[in-house]
Amino acid sequence: MTILSSKIANQVVLSAASIRLWLTITGVAASFIVASAFFLVIYLVVPNRPLRVRDTWRGALIAGALLQLYNLAFPFYTTHFLPFGNYGSAMGFTLLILLFFYYFGLILLLGAEINAPHACQRRAEMITSGKWEVR
Repeated sequence: MTILSSKIANQVVLSAASIRLWLTITGVAASFIVASAFFLVIYLVVPNRPLRVRDTWRGALIAGALLQLYNLAFPFYTTHFLPFGNYGSAMGFTLLILLFFYYFGLILLLGAEINAPHACQRRAEMITSGKWEVR
């Protein structure tokens, strides 16, 4: 009887661990897809010149991947390198939020910088081919 129950327990534990791993992997993948789509929409809508998806997908994917790495690494950084117990809870929370949005802004700008050469190259090709009017 104990052999049978230990086999069942081992299968349940292994399946629970594998389910946990599967949920973690799919959660990270889904977050990457959503973050990349979020950056793609920002890179398409915000510029004052019309851009195509072909010009912005590289920066959106890189920014989405960096955001995922940042979301995984930020809790480790805050627990090991930022001793907020000395500053008080309100000051520590303020610094934490400022730090998070600072790095988020850097990721956003890095993706835009990656997109810029591709958009300029397309504009130059359109000007030389006569499809774009130079004003």
